Amino acid sequence: MRTALDLTQVPRRKTGMGVYGFNLALQLVCREEGVLFVSRDDPDKKRLREALGPGWSLQEVAPRWTRILPLRFLWEQVLLPRICRRFRVDLLHSLHYTTPLFASTPRVVTVPDMSFYLCPEYHTPLKRLYFKGLLPWVLRRVSGVITLSEGGKAELLRRFSSLPHLSVQAIPLGAPEGCRRFPQGGKETFLFLGTREPRKNIEGLLRAYALLVSRDPSSPSLTIVGGRGWGRDPVESLPREIQGRVHVLGYLAEEEKEELLGRAVALVYPSFYEGFGLPVLEAMAQGIPVVTSRGTVMEEVGGGAVLAVDPHSPVEMADAMERLVKEPILWEELSRRGLERAREYTWERTGCETRRFYTECLGGGR
Repeated sequence: MRTALDLTQVPRRKTGMGVYGFNLALQLVCREEGVLFVSRDDPDKKRLREALGPGWSLQEVAPRWTRILPLRFLWEQVLLPRICRRFRVDLLHSLHYTTPLFASTPRVVTVPDMSFYLCPEYHTPLKRLYFKGLLPWVLRRVSGVITLSEGGKAELLRRFSSLPHLSVQAIPLGAPEGCRRFPQGGKETFLFLGTREPRKNIEGLLRAYALLVSRDPSSPSLTIVGGRGWGRDPVESLPREIQGRVHVLGYLAEEEKEELLGRAVALVYPSFYEGFGLPVLEAMAQGIPVVTSRGTVMEEVGGGAVLAVDPHSPVEMADAMERLVKEPILWEELSRRGLERAREYTWERTGCETRRFYTECLGGGR
C-alpha cells in the first residue's frame, strides 16, 4: 500500500493537531511506502526526512500554498489530487477536516472535533464558513473518517446520521515517551497549557485562581503557556488581586514544557470543548495531577485519574486546586493513577490502528 500523508495543514508551531500529525508521520514512514507532504517552513521537516524508510519520499510545498486560505483551497482541491496520481498513491490521509472533493485516489480524513457545529462561537466567522461548508461534502466522498475519541465519534455520527455509509474509527493520540515522573516536593505553580482563545476558558481559570488566592494568599502561582489565538485575551486585564502572581509565557518547545510540568502542582485545563485534550495526557505521563472539565472528552481521556469539575464554576475549580495543595495523599493517588492511565496511550498504538484502518478502507472503500 502506497500512502500519502498531508501534513501541510499543520502549523509551524505544533500544538495538539500538529503534535498528532508529526508523531503519526514518524510511525508511518518507517513501514511500507508512501509520500509525505510538508510545508517548506515546517521546522520538523529535517527530523521527518531522517526518519523516512526506503519506500518513502518527502515533498516540500511552498508556504504560500499552505498558509493562505484561498491558495490552500487551490492546493488541496486541484494540485494535490494530480500529485497523488503522479505518485500512484493508493490512499490519501488528510489531517484536518478537509480533503480533495474530486479525486480518483481513495481518501481518509481526520475530523478532530465537531466544534464548528456544537459551539461555533469558539471559531472565527471565516473558519465557520469554510469548514462547515466543506465538511458535509467531504464526508460524502471519503472512504473513512478518523476521530480522536469515542465521544468525538458519537458526536459526528449523531450530526451526520443521514450518511449511513460513513466508516468512522476513533483512534486516540499518544502520550510522550520517556517522560520523567516528578516527585511531589518543590511544586511552585499551577499550569495551563494551550492557545489563548475563548473555548479554553482562561477567563474562568483566572476567576477560580483569584478565589483561591483570596482564601489563601500563600497559594502557588499560576503559569499560562501558549500562543495568543483569536478573540479577547483575558490575561491582558488581570484582576488586581492576582497581578504579579500570574505568569504568561508564549509557545514553548517540548523540552521547555516538560521542565515546566515538573514544577507544577497540577495542570488546570478547564476547556469548554476539545477533540482530545492532549495537555491532559502530557501531564499524566509525567505524574502531574490534572483538573479538567466534567462531561468532556478530557474526562474520557483521564479515565478516573483526573479531578473533573464544572468548567462554568470557578468555585468548583478553586476547590479542586486547593485540595491538590493541601491533600498530599490525594496528590500522590492522582499522580499514580495518571501514570497508569497514560501508559495506555502510545503513538505506536496510534500508528498501528491508523494503518489497520487504511487497509479496511481500501478493502471496502469506493
